Amino acid sequence: MKSIHDREEQVAEIWNARFKVGPVPIFYSPYLQLPVGDKRRSGFLIPNAKYTTKNYFEFYLPYYWNIAPNMDATITPHYMHRRGNIMWENEFRYLTQAGAGLMELDYLPSDKVYEDDHPKEGDKHRWLFYWQHSGVMDQVWRFNVDYTKVSDSSYFNDFDSKYGSSTDGYATQKFSVGYAVQNFDATVSTKQFQVFNDQNTSSYSAEPQLDVKLLP
Repeated sequence: MKSIHDREEQVAEIWNARFKVGPVPIFYSPYLQLPVGDKRRSGFLIPNAKYTTKNYFEFYLPYYWNIAPNMDATITPHYMHRRGNIMWENEFRYLTQAGAGLMELDYLPSDKVYEDDHPKEGDKHRWLFYWQHSGVMDQVWRFNVDYTKVSDSSYFNDFDSKYGSSTDGYATQKFSVGYAVQNFDATVSTKQFQVFNDQNTSSYSAEPQLDVKLLP
């Protein structure tokens, strides 16, 4: 393996890269370009591997995409030996006039463990969608989103995720829009819960709510 560290461009160039677990090679690339330092640029990030009782051997190869000064994405193929497939983990960040936010879409095309445990469901596409947004526009409009939804009730039991936990028992989908001027403040909000149990998922929603404040 040969590598060159370009300090001016803040990038490391690697030829004939090999990634090993112990003596066993598990990944090879004739050329890799890894960002180093604080400069934003597209390229592969450092691979990672681990072993867990849930999924056995796991391997991550994240790719950072510098789309524009106000948005970027990280696309991570995540191989799980026990599941027999690759989960595609896609994170998108943005900054607009209406605020800043983050979206995450994780997708596993099939899961042999889940299919063995739930034979009646056939091929199961497993996924997570998360959206967090907060912002103010034109000094009077407020926008807030806190949205998490998954494909099935076992998702957080089977996969580690920073967007939910198996102990929570539910996922929340909340939206709100507010408008405020000197003597008036109004907010419209909706809220829904995806509740997990041993058999399936159920959804419960609250009626849309309007809060109005008239200030003296």
